[in-house]
Amino acid sequence: MFYKKITVVFTDIAKTREPICAIIADNDCWNCISHAKDKDGYPKIHFHGIDTRVHRAMYIMEKGEIPTGLQIRHTCDNRSCVNPDHLIVGTAADNAMDRKTHGNHLQGEMIPNSKLKETQVYEILNNKSSSNKELAEKYNVTESTIKTIKKGKSWKHVYDKFKEGSNHRPKLKRAPDKPSITRSKPKTQRIKKTVM
Repeated sequence: MFYKKITVVFTDIAKTREPICAIIADNDCWNCISHAKDKDGYPKIHFHGIDTRVHRAMYIMEKGEIPTGLQIRHTCDNRSCVNPDHLIVGTAADNAMDRKTHGNHLQGEMIPNSKLKETQVYEILNNKSSSNKELAEKYNVTESTIKTIKKGKSWKHVYDKFKEGSNHRPKLKRAPDKPSITRSKPKTQRIKKTVM
């Protein structure tokens, strides 16, 4: 493996700020090692008078201002990477699609503060006898949480699997030695109505 340490010099007026140091890996990612990470795993920095993420500061220094309403996306799917060549602008929807594509999209029980597990959501969806209030008390959630699960608005990935499984009915195979069942039509008689 190839590793090389680099230091990025700031181009803004705060020359006394701690420089951005990174280690270049084989995949050309510049893994930032000089700044602490935020709760989402991105290195953070105070830049141009605001707290932001180091990759955003790098983009601004190397490529210019970020257009209003757009975000900076990592083409390498590496949150520690600050290589300007790996940074592109995009919409929030583009960024969300990147997370799904790279498998970084948190959903269901992967979310740290999730109160339910997938097995419990299946139990909620399968339970036809208990009221929403009873289910909410049983699983220590609100009634609105139960309603959104049953409508497929939350825990959609579980809801979709559940619906797919309940809609799938296996085909019955007829035994080869049994003849097809034929039903004869019942005989009907026409009754003439007489007008009096």
